[in-house]
Amino acid sequence: MVLHVPSAILRATRPGEKAAFAQVCSVFDADGQAIPAARTTAEVGILSLPCPCPDTSTLPQRPGRWLFGGIGFHHFGHALIYSTARLWALDRLDPPPDGILFFDRGTEGGTRPGTTRNLTTILATLGIDLPVVTVGTDERVEMLIVPEEGISTATALFSGTDAYRQFLRARTDALPRLPGPRDVYVSRTGLGLQKAGLMFEDLIQSHLAAAGYQVFHPQRHPLATQIATYRAATRIIGVDGSALHVVAMAARPGTKVAVLGRRPFYPDAIAAQIRAIGGAEATRLTATLATYADTRFARSANPWFESHALPDLAALGRQLAGAGFLDSVPDWPQPGPDKVAGRLAYVARKTGSPLVALADTKD
Repeated sequence: MVLHVPSAILRATRPGEKAAFAQVCSVFDADGQAIPAARTTAEVGILSLPCPCPDTSTLPQRPGRWLFGGIGFHHFGHALIYSTARLWALDRLDPPPDGILFFDRGTEGGTRPGTTRNLTTILATLGIDLPVVTVGTDERVEMLIVPEEGISTATALFSGTDAYRQFLRARTDALPRLPGPRDVYVSRTGLGLQKAGLMFEDLIQSHLAAAGYQVFHPQRHPLATQIATYRAATRIIGVDGSALHVVAMAARPGTKVAVLGRRPFYPDAIAAQIRAIGGAEATRLTATLATYADTRFARSANPWFESHALPDLAALGRQLAGAGFLDSVPDWPQPGPDKVAGRLAYVARKTGSPLVALADTKD
């Protein structure tokens, strides 16, 4: 579904109206009625919080036909999912729009050209060279083209619509193919061991490197190189997180992907996304002994966002071998209580916040 909304009204985010994920912003038609199709959805709910239509008597008008892109997220993974969700319509619009409009992530005190570094990189990699404007103040648009969301972390959209998947495959298929390692471990260790994730990932990484896996730190490479690396691989292992959305964009039939779970919901959803978009064989593997949450989030609705999962390394090794990612069952020793306590203390020092054990690991 693609809506063409003449004289559309964009109500931008005011100072103080941005939360950790969500922000207040809305799109209205010429009569001041909210357009539900313009909402940004997520697993945690609506990210574009509703609001009344603003006073339209003095709104500046933007001439031309513009594609509504949603919210222009700064975070790489959020931009990759939420901010590309409507771009599928570009391959179905003739003539193309004059450009793309994104709501600013929060407020910059005014409308500004361009967008964030991560989103700029994503658009360029996908071959999108239209003008991009980030909207930080209210305005009226002569014609706003509002496609439905093609992908989201919301359950029903995590694997993407047919139109979105076709768009993504066509864009990534057009990228150059490069040689690369056959076995790849997608590492999060370069982000810092204090980052939420799988505890002792550094040990897992070392074991896999010894088994012949090439350790790949995606944040150190251009997006096009990331895609080419995953396209060339036949076996990919990674902890559930933003980098595996790129694996979903790149992997094709014949690729085996292991998603190492550290949170509820996401590992299964990411594995399904990888299967749906590229047709790769994706398996969710989880062997969690305990999960520790940052005390600042432990009582929130989503304590898993800043959590550290302690894996059972021996069980994880058996699972990897059983799923065909290792040629034999490895002997991976488990860190003792002192090392676990030391790692928890390290995270607390780095983040300034202690970790507490969650009662339910929700494997």
